[in-house]
Amino acid sequence: TKFRVRFLVGTGLDGVEIHAANNYLIDTFLRNGTNRRDDAYGGTSENRVRFLIEIVDSVSRAIGPDRVGVRLSPTNAVHGISDSAPEITFPTAARMLNRFGLAYLHVIEPEPGSGHPMATDLTPVAPLIRAAFDGPLILNGVTTATAPRPPSPQVRPTRSPSEHRSSPTRIS
Repeated sequence: TKFRVRFLVGTGLDGVEIHAANNYLIDTFLRNGTNRRDDAYGGTSENRVRFLIEIVDSVSRAIGPDRVGVRLSPTNAVHGISDSAPEITFPTAARMLNRFGLAYLHVIEPEPGSGHPMATDLTPVAPLIRAAFDGPLILNGVTTATAPRPPSPQVRPTRSPSEHRSSPTRIS
């Protein structure tokens, strides 16, 4: 994996996005509806996030965390995937990702009733993720009028755009 990531970045790509969404392998570890393990990778939300953290650590060591993004889909129910408490699981993942100083966290969470095929009637988790994650956040699937805001007015620390090869839009 490290060789492949280094190769890709060596070909001129600015970075990689770790796809931990939409019922792919990492997402199945994150959610208690699919992760029935009773070892260090199952049970608590912290344990279920462990696999993602190990992957992010490996990729970050290979190319630098400022060239790594992570994608999550906290309320997506595609192919029957589920979590009984996404409002706990995904902010936990966001908090645990803070230690890396990632290029960004990308959350896809279409608005309920939007007609988007991945929209559900679950309460959006993006505002809780925003409150938990200190870095740049890209939010996909909402309008400006409904974009999440931190629960309390505060200035959030972030890296300046000059510190990024490209600057993702940040919801603050």
